[in-house]
Amino acid sequence: MSYDIHYSVGRLASSYRLHYLFLLGEYAEAVFDGAVENGFDKDRIFILNDLPSYSRISEFIKSKMGADDIILVKGSHAMNLGRISELMR
Repeated sequence: MSYDIHYSVGRLASSYRLHYLFLLGEYAEAVFDGAVENGFDKDRIFILNDLPSYSRISEFIKSKMGADDIILVKGSHAMNLGRISELMR
């Protein structure tokens, strides 16, 4: 069931004009699958599970962003993704 829900998130993401998807977590592959199978360019999706810290994750995301880009950081509270938002300010 969790795979299906995350797959649906990827499918939904593919329907918007997003430049990138940065994914982190247990079901990142499911989001990836849903996005790619519904037309999102796989070369613009990054699964960041291998990066060792939120600091490295925020640095990687910043390296892809332009000055006026907007980012949505979304995840379960347990993942503490708010830390990424703090580091990106």
